[in-house]
Amino acid sequence: MKNEKSLSGTFLGMALSETARILSLQDRNPISPTYGSFDREYWFYKKTDTPYASVQGAVFSLALLYKNKLPGNVYYGNRKVLDWVIAGLRFWAKIQNKNGSFDEYYPHEKSYIGTALGLYPCAEAFLLVKNKISEADKKIIIDAFDKACNFLSKNKEPFVINQETMAALAIYTANHAIRKSRYANIAKNKISFIIKQQDKEGWFPEYGGCDVGYLSYTIDFLASYYNKSRDKRVLGPLHKAIEFISYFLHPDGTAGGEYTARNTEYLVPHGFALVNDKLSSRIVEFAEDSLGKGSVSLMCLDNRYLPLYAHQYIQTSLDYNGSKSSKIKLPYERKNFDKFFENAGILVKKIKDFYIIIGTSKGGVIRVYDCKNGKIIYSDCGYIAFADKIGSSAYLDHNRHVSVKGDKVIIKGKFYKQKQLVSTKYKHMALRVALTGGVLSKPLREAIKRSLITKKSLMPINFSRTFNLSNLKDGKIAIEDEILHKNKIKKLMLIDKFSFRYIPSSRFFQTQELNTFGTKIFNRLKGEVQGSSWTRMLVIMI
Repeated sequence: MKNEKSLSGTFLGMALSETARILSLQDRNPISPTYGSFDREYWFYKKTDTPYASVQGAVFSLALLYKNKLPGNVYYGNRKVLDWVIAGLRFWAKIQNKNGSFDEYYPHEKSYIGTALGLYPCAEAFLLVKNKISEADKKIIIDAFDKACNFLSKNKEPFVINQETMAALAIYTANHAIRKSRYANIAKNKISFIIKQQDKEGWFPEYGGCDVGYLSYTIDFLASYYNKSRDKRVLGPLHKAIEFISYFLHPDGTAGGEYTARNTEYLVPHGFALVNDKLSSRIVEFAEDSLGKGSVSLMCLDNRYLPLYAHQYIQTSLDYNGSKSSKIKLPYERKNFDKFFENAGILVKKIKDFYIIIGTSKGGVIRVYDCKNGKIIYSDCGYIAFADKIGSSAYLDHNRHVSVKGDKVIIKGKFYKQKQLVSTKYKHMALRVALTGGVLSKPLREAIKRSLITKKSLMPINFSRTFNLSNLKDGKIAIEDEILHKNKIKKLMLIDKFSFRYIPSSRFFQTQELNTFGTKIFNRLKGEVQGSSWTRMLVIMI
């Protein structure tokens, strides 16, 4: 086990290295009408009329640095940093809607997650520095907490469980300042609902499937809730979730990917640091070792996500005590095994020095890793078909025909239409007109979600993908693809990395992308005539 100083230095060091960038995002001019805003696109470039509320959560990172004397922390005890925390809290309260909600992408959005994602870190920051805040400012901020908790209490997000967990933690934390018994009960009721949603395999639903990045977020929220409440109901679900997520940590230090519902590839370390059992400790080690080596870390994040993640690195450095043995091995370090998570639609196989993950519910996307050398060997996200419409074989669908028998995996299904939406001035104008007054905010928000995330539109293109894993000991994987179409397909594109769903916290660059094939184009297809098929056999040498 690496000692505590090593871990503190790694996570804290990366957070400190990004703090200047966080402060550059903030309007630090005390006479500015947007003083305290962390949305530089809004207050400085004037490119948007709606400040992104969630980025105000950056106050938590600044408050942690202000309060804790840590190696290399030049922000400790600095009066200016305190002023910027208070300014951030005041601006957050200033942009709140009358019903207690906050906007994210457009005016009158009244975002559920935008409200929760801002409330939690702002409440944590307030509790850290409240003795330094004037009574007038305290009243403004606590009133905003009360209104936000009231909004979250009246709404819920049943299909995206990380958001519901965030809301429960936000309400519970903010209530330390508000002190109303009804909010404590509401937080507990939300936790009860969340526990019931957990799949028996250990994951929580994210738009109909499992997801690695958002699951690590949910683990963080549940562990933080337990750390505050000592509500033992969450311990069992926490351990099940941690066991599940361990299968999707890769030998090259990356995690997750296109084989899951939401395609995310980051790992939030703080929840594992709080749980701190043997497996969780090993995962913290894994997260530490992967920093700066190609994983999605703070240095990869854009200006909207850096303020939301930085505090977790600081918290990890503060809360991890490094007391548990790390002799336990992660799945990719273990002996040969097969594990089919049928409900999640993911097959995991370890044989010799190779680690293979196949997303059966995503049309047979596959990742192959070399455990000995810690690198990716092969990544394949299926086909893009160019016919009268553009379609993809890789889309979340639990209704596909899937057969997993021994060393043979067969996946059959249809292609889905892929429409890459482009923002235009006319769409923005129409959206703002429709949202005038905020009456249509909820149905429009749901319509946008359906369009960008959950909508499925089948195409008359059938495919079958067969994996033959019987020769793995000889270093071979055979993939046989068959595609049938009633009309002429202009061309096919085999692609190593592809995701269609609009997931804001996905598609961050990792160096493993440099090591896979990119795209392969097939222009002259055998069987272009109506009703015929196109087949291709590929043998991967691993």
